[in-house]
Amino acid sequence: MYTIKKEKVMQNTLSFAKLVKYIENYSFEEFFNDWNVDDFIDYLYDVSEECQNEKWHCEYGATKMVIIMDDEEIVFKIPFNSIRNYWDKTYEFFYGAPSTSTWDYCEAEEERYDMAEEYGFANYLAKTEIVYNTKNGIRIYIQPKCTTRNRHKTTSKRNYRVFSKWYRGSLPIDDTKWLNTFIDCYGAYKLKQFLQFLENEDWDDDLSHDNIGYTKEGKPVLIDYSSYME
Repeated sequence: MYTIKKEKVMQNTLSFAKLVKYIENYSFEEFFNDWNVDDFIDYLYDVSEECQNEKWHCEYGATKMVIIMDDEEIVFKIPFNSIRNYWDKTYEFFYGAPSTSTWDYCEAEEERYDMAEEYGFANYLAKTEIVYNTKNGIRIYIQPKCTTRNRHKTTSKRNYRVFSKWYRGSLPIDDTKWLNTFIDCYGAYKLKQFLQFLENEDWDDDLSHDNIGYTKEGKPVLIDYSSYME
C-alpha cells in the first residue's frame, strides 16, 4: 500500500514548521468560505520565500486545498468543510474549521482508506491521514506525492477495450490510460473487483482525471476519493 509514516513528516521539521507558522499567523476569523482560498494563497506567496521562489505551490478544488513542496515526498491537504444544504442555498465551504455541523473531506478520505484496507483495496489509494491541528484550529493532513502523468508503458489499448466490453456497465473511472495501467499492474479481474467496490460503496461520483494519479513507481492510485457530501 502507498503510505508514508507520520514520524517522517515530523522529522522534516523545516518545511513543516514553516507551514504551521504561516497558518497560525493568518487570521481565520471568517473561517474561510470557498472564495477566500485565493486570499490565503496570496498571503502565503507574500510571506513565504518558498512560494516566491517556486519551491511551494498551491492547488485547490471544490473540497480541499493542497500545498505541494518540491523537496518533500508528501503533499499537505487542508479540507474545506461543507454545511448543508446545497439546494436551499445554505451550502458553504469552510477551511478546516472544527465544527460538528460540518463535513471534513480529508477526514472522509481517512475513513474511506481504512475501509478500503479492510476490504483489501488499499493498494489502489494514496493514503490520507491527519498529522497536525494548528493553534487556530486548522487541520493539516498529508498524502504521498503522486503525479497525474502516466510513466508506465502499458502493453496495449486492446486491454481496455476488451475489459470495457467484459465489464458490461458504465465505468466509474473513464480514463483509458489509467485503466490500462491498472490492468497491466494488477490484472483485469482485480480492476473489476475494485470498480465494483467503488460503485457499491458510492465512491464513484467524483473520479475525474483530476482525482486519479500514479505513484512514483508508476502504479495507478486514487488521490482524491472523498466524493461529495450527500
